[in-house]
Amino acid sequence: MSIAKTLQNMVRKRGTKLTVTHTTASAFDPATGGVTQTTQSSTAKGIVSAVNTREVNGTTIQLGDKKVRFYAPDLSFEPVPNDSVTIGGQPWNVSDVLPTWEGDSAVSYLLIVRR
Repeated sequence: MSIAKTLQNMVRKRGTKLTVTHTTASAFDPATGGVTQTTQSSTAKGIVSAVNTREVNGTTIQLGDKKVRFYAPDLSFEPVPNDSVTIGGQPWNVSDVLPTWEGDSAVSYLLIVRR
């Protein structure tokens, strides 16, 4: 079985529905002097787990962070740092994104998130 198929089965069987939100500055509005923001959301199953204390390095991974694994094709966009994931109705900030590759394609994204 391929890595992609194994990850797909794992996430779809054990995951819960989560929403990833990506906000970008899209245009400067000279009338208001502000920047218009565009928000894109994608809902997919993800597996949420606590960060292991051995993984904590005090900078990119801190105590209290969580890991969220998504099957990449289930998301409509590639998550990036500063996106957010809604877990249990609460927004968590994405601090790092670690893709798993099979050939030239990302098959999963492991997001490190914190509140």
